[in-house]
Amino acid sequence: MSLFELLSYKEALKLILLERKNKRRAVTFEALALYCGIQKTYLSKVLNKDGNLSIDQLYLACEYLKLSAAESSFVENLFILNTSIVSNRKNKAQQILERLRKENLKSESAITIDNDISLVKLGTEKYYLDPYYQLIHMFLTVERFSMNPILMSSILGLTEKRVNSLINDMTDWKILEQKNGRVVVLKSNMHLTKDSYLNTAFRNFSRIASSSKINALDEDEFYSFSAVISCDEKTKSKIQQRFLEFLKSCQNDVIRAKSDDVYQINFDLLKWS
Repeated sequence: MSLFELLSYKEALKLILLERKNKRRAVTFEALALYCGIQKTYLSKVLNKDGNLSIDQLYLACEYLKLSAAESSFVENLFILNTSIVSNRKNKAQQILERLRKENLKSESAITIDNDISLVKLGTEKYYLDPYYQLIHMFLTVERFSMNPILMSSILGLTEKRVNSLINDMTDWKILEQKNGRVVVLKSNMHLTKDSYLNTAFRNFSRIASSSKINALDEDEFYSFSAVISCDEKTKSKIQQRFLEFLKSCQNDVIRAKSDDVYQINFDLLKWS
């Protein structure tokens, strides 16, 4: 369960407290109550039954639990949504909550990336606007292609000159290194930031490449699934969170796995209505 799925500030505080207790024994329910200047029995009653914390008590609770700016903002706006009787204030809180959910229920927040790789350091946008850079980049994590890069030419339908050109570009950008007759990958875990203006183009070009590849494969060489569903916003957020958990698990498996072949994963969750 992710904090950003929740609809109640009380449930949010209980979830965060449990997570913090599992990480640090010093974090306790009693210490939280003391930090907020209230009795343990009162805090228990508020979180599990009736009543509400004051805005100052909530602030102290967030401070004690060492929430990030995004987490604190989310919990505070849940509090407003749950307790305010002013419709305009509730509407503004709802807008902030929706923005925070969109920002934090993303793949970038679930996986570990090499943050030091940026367009500024690469000195070019070419990597993200041509899907063959990423494909060759990943192919070169596989030993047989690292030892003999020209093998990629027939698989990708590119000339040897084109393959060498892409490799040389990425060598200049310090993503690859050519030494001892092979190509070594220096940086393998790259991703655009969630607010990059290149995201749409990069996604579209990557999808075109994968669709073209699927059309050239036999049915037993790929797996594809598509479904149209109807549900509420809460369920949609749960589906998104489950995918992020799956993605994190996959990343851990990929890190431990031997690089034998190159695969591509796509995931779409979009609103039609």
